[in-house]
Amino acid sequence: MSSSADFWHRLEGTFLYYYYRLVMATARFEVEGLDNLAQVQASGRPIIWGLWHGINMPYMLYAASHFPPESFSVVMVGDERGDILGQLAAWLGGEVIGIDMKGNPVESGRKLLNVIKRLKAGQQTFLCPDGPDGPAYQPKDGVFFMAQKAGATILPWGGWSRQAYQMKRWDHYLVPYPFARIHIVIGEPIPVERGDDEAALRDHVVTALHEVRTAAQRAAGITPWQ
Repeated sequence: MSSSADFWHRLEGTFLYYYYRLVMATARFEVEGLDNLAQVQASGRPIIWGLWHGINMPYMLYAASHFPPESFSVVMVGDERGDILGQLAAWLGGEVIGIDMKGNPVESGRKLLNVIKRLKAGQQTFLCPDGPDGPAYQPKDGVFFMAQKAGATILPWGGWSRQAYQMKRWDHYLVPYPFARIHIVIGEPIPVERGDDEAALRDHVVTALHEVRTAAQRAAGITPWQ
């Protein structure tokens, strides 16, 4: 990466960081389903939060506000977007691991194994099955490999706010405003085992992620849509 590109990525990351800090300081979070989180924590299994890519920002605001930053490994795509978001995640305190699945497969595999090791050691991470490029609500092939190898539990997460801007792009990315009220729904845990049928797991997760997102939309007082 050139020094000029690195400068602009840092600048964008800096802007995002201060915007996140402003929203975190002024937003109100209303959370349903904390008993589901407590259930997974009591089980001792690794936690992978599952959510659609379009509500990635409300999730990161929630996670940064409610959990110690050192408890997270943040997996980022290894490109320009990953550089910018990785800078943001690092400033928020998360352990950032960039994985370029289109690059060196040996290096990508090594980093993925590092994430699995961290999950087994007690860190948590999050997964957007339809990211980073869509199509919306369609999980990528092999997206649950990490959960299977780690013996993790996927915890469905949905969030919504009426005080937000929706970007005009494939995932309708939601950007909460300062002082927003953010409604959050944590769904029932989905334990993942090595031998699970991936097609059945995929259907289960897709259904669960739609349920928690639409529940959060209802809590925010809007008509759910997909």
